[in-house]
Amino acid sequence: MRISNQAFLWLSRHLPYHAACEFFASQVRCDWEGSTLYRSRKGLQFELDLRDRQPREIYLFDTYEKNCMRWLRKCLRPGMVFVDAGANLGIYSLTAASCVGQKGEVHAFEPHPENFDRLARNRALNPDLQSIVRINRLGLGQSFETTLLYHSTLSQSGLPSAVRRFEKDETSCEMNVTSLDAYADANGLHAIDLLKIDIEGYEMQALLGAQRLLSQKRPMTVIIELNEETARMAGTSVQEEICFLEKLGFEGFWPRAFPLGMTPIENVPENVMDNALFVKR
Repeated sequence: MRISNQAFLWLSRHLPYHAACEFFASQVRCDWEGSTLYRSRKGLQFELDLRDRQPREIYLFDTYEKNCMRWLRKCLRPGMVFVDAGANLGIYSLTAASCVGQKGEVHAFEPHPENFDRLARNRALNPDLQSIVRINRLGLGQSFETTLLYHSTLSQSGLPSAVRRFEKDETSCEMNVTSLDAYADANGLHAIDLLKIDIEGYEMQALLGAQRLLSQKRPMTVIIELNEETARMAGTSVQEEICFLEKLGFEGFWPRAFPLGMTPIENVPENVMDNALFVKR
C-alpha cells in the first residue's frame, strides 16, 4: 500500500486514535528517508527517523502509546521524580519533564549508543527541559555488570535487548548495567513517583534491582511492558513480574481508551504483549 506523504499525513491526523493506528503506521510505506524535525502539539521537539515505526507513529498521530501517555500526564505533578528505563528517543522522558517542571527530576536510561545519541539530541532540542532530564548510557538490571546488548540491523532503533532474540541480521555491543537501587544510592535519589520499564525482556531483572525503592510505603506507579515472548527468552515470565509487583503492594491495570479507562488485570492472555500500569496507593 503506497500513498502520497501529504495524503497519509492528512488521514492519520484526522483518524480517531486506536490500536489500528499502530498497525497502520507499521504497514504503510512512504517516501520519507532519514531524519526530520518535529514539534508536537504540546510544544515538544524531536528529531525523528521516519523509517522506523515508533517515530513514524509519533509524527503521524502526534502521540505514542496514547493510553499510557494519558495516565502519565495524569499521575505526574510538579516536583515529582520519573525514571525511564529504555528511554529510546525520549518521548516518555521529555513528556514527563514537561509535567514535573524545574523542581522535578527525570532519570533516563538508554544503553544503545545510537539511541542514546538521538536521546541527547532530542533533549538539546528542548532547552527549557534540558536541566530536568538526566540521561545515562546504562541499562537497568539486578546488579552491576557488563553484558552484550543485541539489536537488529533491520531497524533504525535496533530493538535493543539483553536477550538474544533475532535469528539473523543481528549485531551487538557492550552494555554497562546497574541496579536502580544502586543508582539511587549513588545519586541521592531517595524515592521515585513513576517508573516506566520497556527493555525487551529484561523487565524482571530491572524490577529486582529496584526492590528497595519499590518497597517504600508511599504512592507510586509503574508502567511496564508485559511481553511473554521476551520474558521467556530471559528465563522468566509475565506472571512472575505481576506477582512480584503485587507482593510489594501494587495493583495492576490495563490502560484503555474511554470509556473503559483503568481496567483491572484479571486474566492475562497466554502470549501477552501489552503495556500495563501498576499502582500503589
